Amino acid sequence: ATFQSAIATAEQKAPGATAVLCLAAFFAPEAIPDELFRLSVDVCPEELRPMPTGTTAPTRDLHSVVADTMQLDEAMGVLDRLSLIDFATTTRTFTVHRLVQAAARDLVSDAVARWVEGAVAVLNAAFPSPEFKNWPQCEQLLPHAQVVAQLIVEHELTSEPSARLLHLTAYYLNERARYTEAQP
Repeated sequence: ATFQSAIATAEQKAPGATAVLCLAAFFAPEAIPDELFRLSVDVCPEELRPMPTGTTAPTRDLHSVVADTMQLDEAMGVLDRLSLIDFATTTRTFTVHRLVQAAARDLVSDAVARWVEGAVAVLNAAFPSPEFKNWPQCEQLLPHAQVVAQLIVEHELTSEPSARLLHLTAYYLNERARYTEAQP
């Protein structure tokens, strides 16, 4: 209840903050790159809108928030000020506590699979070809790809983007000789 109250406050102060937090809830909780939210607006699926409990006003959808850089910055700033995320300016990454992630996932109610597809789309756009020169970026995105891979299996997603992300992740792990991680 405390987190949901803080999330509702964030949405009041910066429309769209809830949508940003909800997408972050489907990645690994630590070192979430800011760049995942700054990719081309075409990457972000439309109609991803959280449904906070106890509010009558609709929240802003994710697509419209990432389309407006100033609004995205404001949303992230409010989330940071309310301690819903912990933003590290030096690395341009942020952390979301696992309990905050759970509260944010509750806000998407029956649309969890659509939000997982959104996370897949974002990671697909960010995950580079797993060749040697891209290994640092692959390594930064790996924990998030692995979390999303588990969600793909849980929700039995069989889309081409899901398959592509699983392939890129496994290919990278194979190239790094991390076979036991690549196999699943």
